[in-house]
This record gives sequence, structure tokens and C-alpha cells, in this order.
Amino acid sequence: MKHIVPLALALLLLTACGAPAVEPTAYVTPTPTPENFCETDFVAGPEEQAYTYNDEKLGLTLFIPDEFAPFVALSEGIEFWDENGESISLYYLPPQREYGCSLMESIVRVPRRDHFDPERFYNYYTAFFGVVAASEDSLYVLVDPIGGVMIGHETLEAYTELCANMESDFFKENMRVTAQDALPELTAESVLAAAEALSAKGGATMTRAEAALWAVELLTAGNKDKDYELRYTDVEPGTDEARAIAYLDSYGIYYGHDEALFRPDDPLTRADFAELLQRMQLARFQLTQYPHWYGPPVEVSDLDEGHWAYNALNRAYKDSWLAIENGQIRPDDAITAAEAASVLNALYVEATGA
Repeated sequence: MKHIVPLALALLLLTACGAPAVEPTAYVTPTPTPENFCETDFVAGPEEQAYTYNDEKLGLTLFIPDEFAPFVALSEGIEFWDENGESISLYYLPPQREYGCSLMESIVRVPRRDHFDPERFYNYYTAFFGVVAASEDSLYVLVDPIGGVMIGHETLEAYTELCANMESDFFKENMRVTAQDALPELTAESVLAAAEALSAKGGATMTRAEAALWAVELLTAGNKDKDYELRYTDVEPGTDEARAIAYLDSYGIYYGHDEALFRPDDPLTRADFAELLQRMQLARFQLTQYPHWYGPPVEVSDLDEGHWAYNALNRAYKDSWLAIENGQIRPDDAITAAEAASVLNALYVEATGA
């Protein structure tokens, strides 16, 4: 007997794998057979009991527990998006195999400094992503489906429930990587405390080097005392500032505007702060930095697409981080402590709903 299966965009499944809801765009009637219910080539699973997938190429192992093992299988790459890249995909296989298989999540390994590269496919396309593990030289990025999934009406509820149980915390608990390193966390408590401390400083400003020290202090991680490569010729090696800059740079969180110079004594600008704080949310499952979903870009007289932080500033404005005054967002002005405190308070409200 044939089943009507909606061809739904991945955007349909907000409660499933993280995207906002829209109506299905088309319907198809598949004609499956037991032999070809899913064309994906799997490298592990499904299994009747718990199993562990070991990928030497990616340098990871992933444990799939008993309750998920009969319904979860893994393939190499991400169809259409990263087929030959260093990535794996997790699929839901319903008990009724004629309903096909549906992509749930993908894990992509990227060089540690390159996570935020705008040319990375998960940055370039509208996608939900977050970092779930780090090694000494790589980050492991969790990416929700991009483009669409085949899902039957009968399996939607089970798919949704499984996706809800296999989000970022699942991978942080069940995935191990070679030469594992800490993943810096920006907690709501640290954000609120920093907002209160900065608010008391009013119109004071920070240099870029001072901001590096401030950011490292704000992040929770067990590896902040390690030494990392310092790439900048204008930063004095061996200082606390140098260690903080090298640490943040190793994760791609904070770096100079060219390969050699960090400009540590320059004031921290509103654009610098907007980008720095966005990237400090490294381990938070979040929407792409690129603000295409948020309606028209911010219209001000002092910002256009030629600015190095154009996307970060658009996102900051739409998240109520930066205010427009007299038709200007003042991207290159030094940010005051009071302004930074206002941004942190907005982030705290966003993160906690308080």
C-alpha cells in the first residue's frame, strides 16, 4: 500500500531539529521496496542494542545508547552540502522502513580557527549550528538539516521526539574526540555578573588587549592556563595579554584584522564588541550570524556592506544589542562600559527569558 509523504523543507521542523515552521511545499507518493527504502550508504547502525561508532578520519567516537540504536544510522559526509568533507550524518530510520530515512543532525570537523569563516557552508547558508567538542586543532560543529527531509505523517512525532533528545547536550555527553580540549562556555551567570560590573564603570572604555583579558576571564574552560601560538608581531610575547589573545585566537573567537597585526592598544569598538560577544557563544546552539531571515538590513548612514563587521552589526542591532541614534550605529566608535553592559543585559534576557 502506498503512503502519502510530504516533501517538507527542513524549516518545517522547529521542535524537531531546530528550524522555524513553514507549510509543506509539495507532496509525493513514493514507491519503496524493502531493498531501496533509503538510498543512503550507512557506515554504522541501526542495531538492536547500543553501539559505538569509531571514525579515525574525523578523530571521534560516538556512542548511540539502547533507546536510540534501533532507529539511528550514520553515513559519511552531508548529502549536497559536504559530501566529500570531514563530516558524518545521523539519520532516523523508522520501524516501518517503507517510510524512508530522514536526516537529523550532522557533525562537521573544521580547523579550530576556521569555524566562523563565512565561506563555510553552514555559515553561508541559513542553518542552525553550534560547536559540541574541541580538540587541540579542530572544532566539531553540529549542523541541523539544510534544504529538506522526507518524512511521513506517521513518523513525524517519533522523528520530532528523537531529534529533541539528540541535540547538543547529547553529543557533548556521548562523543569523544582525539586530543580532546576544553570548549569555552559563556554562562548566563557570568554574563549577568559582567553586566553589573561594567555598568558601574559608566563611560570608561577598553583597549583591544584589555578586552581579550576580560573575555578570557568571562569564559568558563579548563584550559585557559595553556600556552597557544601567538601569531601577531605587535603583541609582546609572555604577557597576560598575549596569552589571552593567543587563547581566543586559537578558537577563532577574537583576532586581528590582518594576519600579522592585532593592534592591541586600539580602543575596542562597537563593531569589535558585537563580533567578539557573538563568537564567545561558541558552544551555544545558535542561529547563523548572517541576518537574512531577520528582514531588511539595518539602514543607517554610517554602515554599508563594505564594513568588515557588517553582518555582525546587523545581527547585533536585530538582537537589540546596539541602538541607533540620529540615524547612526557608530560601528567604529569606542564602546563604553555602560554600552557594553546594556548589550550583556540584552544577551542575558535572550538566554534566560528573564
